[in-house]
Amino acid sequence: MCFSDVQSRIAAKALAYLNAGTRLVWVLEPVTKTVTVYRSERDIKMLTQGDTLTGEDVVPGFSCPVAQLFE
Repeated sequence: MCFSDVQSRIAAKALAYLNAGTRLVWVLEPVTKTVTVYRSERDIKMLTQGDTLTGEDVVPGFSCPVAQLFE
């Protein structure tokens, strides 16, 4: 299984969680040290080490620098 196949399966799983009612999905990728934030099929953001991950309106008050997640 190649990397793109794994990424596709992970994205499909994230979307399945959203379709089941989950409001926010975070996918951490340790190789690239990024976090993909899924809010919907069309609202997907990739955060890098210079960004801050927040809980938005789902986990109010949560905030963590992305770089800290990979220390």
